[in-house]
Amino acid sequence: MESDLAVSLMCNSNILRESNLQVGIFTGDDDAASISKVRDVSAHPIVKLSDPNHTGKGLLSQLYKLKPKHKELTTEAINYLKRCFSFAVAQNIGRPDNLAQSLKAIPLHAYNRHEICTSWCRYAIEKEAYRHKTIPGGFKDQLLFDSLVKLFDSIADICGKFAHGASTQRNENFNHVTTSKAPKTRCYGLSESSDFRVAASVCNINIGPSYIKQVTNVINVSPTTRRSDKFYDGMILQRKRRNEKIKTKKFKRRRRLVQNNRTALKYRLGQKEGDSYVSGMGFIDQDFVNDCLSSAEQVSVGSTLHQVNDFTKLPYSAGKIVVFDLETTSLAVNAEIVQIGAICDDKIFNIYIQPTKQISSSASAKNLLRKIGDDLFFAGTKVKSETIRDALTHFQQFLADCEPPCILIAHNCTFDKVRLINNIQSAGMYEEFETIIDGFVDTLKIFRNVLPKQSKYTLESLAQNSGVNTAGAHNALMDVKMLCNLLVIHKIPESKLYEYKQPLAEYMRIESAKIEIIKSEMAK
Repeated sequence: MESDLAVSLMCNSNILRESNLQVGIFTGDDDAASISKVRDVSAHPIVKLSDPNHTGKGLLSQLYKLKPKHKELTTEAINYLKRCFSFAVAQNIGRPDNLAQSLKAIPLHAYNRHEICTSWCRYAIEKEAYRHKTIPGGFKDQLLFDSLVKLFDSIADICGKFAHGASTQRNENFNHVTTSKAPKTRCYGLSESSDFRVAASVCNINIGPSYIKQVTNVINVSPTTRRSDKFYDGMILQRKRRNEKIKTKKFKRRRRLVQNNRTALKYRLGQKEGDSYVSGMGFIDQDFVNDCLSSAEQVSVGSTLHQVNDFTKLPYSAGKIVVFDLETTSLAVNAEIVQIGAICDDKIFNIYIQPTKQISSSASAKNLLRKIGDDLFFAGTKVKSETIRDALTHFQQFLADCEPPCILIAHNCTFDKVRLINNIQSAGMYEEFETIIDGFVDTLKIFRNVLPKQSKYTLESLAQNSGVNTAGAHNALMDVKMLCNLLVIHKIPESKLYEYKQPLAEYMRIESAKIEIIKSEMAK
């Protein structure tokens, strides 16, 4: 549709034909196939130029693709690099060579290398006193530097396409004005009404609000009064003042501040309420949800042990080996536990815990747990949850009913054991657990040794490659069942578990040593 309209305007326009004019340059975004179709139809060559605003959006999307790979590339840093691009274009309109140099200088400038910076950089004036405001100290990651240099160099190589500074914003503005007078929700195209409404949009842009006065005077209908003249003059003055205001630095800074505040507010509300709309969120496997809710309901009344039918029993010493998993409010070391799942022989333990903090959006997206007010919800359904102390008491009773001291096994146990011990210590229950936990085993290390050719060693990837059902991944109970099946399928012997066991006493000794090192460093 867009390409057909472009052909109609540039190649088949009666107005251009009657005026003996031809379109030689076409400026637009780089997303549509308009230029290709126009060139196929046109009898003369047409040059395609790019809109700097759309090019900037393309740069933004490329930077966001780099973000997951580089911690230094925060959202604020990305917006900073985008502003640098916009400033470079605005300061070098019609000078492609200067623009190319400025674009190539941006990644160097962000790394405090000012060899090719020009007058726009304050380093030449301030020298030692110069500091980056948005990225204090500048970037440090060398891999990020290589990626940024490659990206900005590629844009600099084609900067001749947008160095002219021509923009399609006038077209976007015209579309906005037209849709305000001819809304898409109503059909005006079947009558003359559409023509008049589009004509009114053209007059409003070219002449201003006073076009109504001129039209009524020409057709001698409803002559204007002193009051209407005053109204039109006021609208013209208001339009003029707004155009002047939006060009000031104060207005632009204020606009950026409001945008940042709006983004921050949206993030806080997302943290508080969780996702209110996600594509496909209503199609979660209900059997999986009911299974988890059933387990939660049974455990919530006490330390519950019951039979499990959808996993293979481990062929290890009865009661000694306990497979467990945690779900937490975030990935932070001080994160709170929101679910504990464990299996010992043919017995299962599952409990939900009411956190005092909000669950991060990234964690909630995976484990489907959300805190709304004082209630905990799993997959949109309220679950009965305990305080952390009550939950740990139930877990301690579960381990005591096995054959302590038990060996706790988890996939990526480095994550789980730290947060489990931290929460146990915070609840003042370390002495109760010290006698019933023998040590920890990390199956991530075992599978890396046993399956060296795997590309990924996440629990879900291992399960998929081994034909294990992954429904409900990132739920503590389901992850434990998956791990049990993996241990049986790959015939991991009990001796292998003991080979990788880290005693609880050894772990606590290492953690105490780390704390002492930190204290000594702080004392210096």
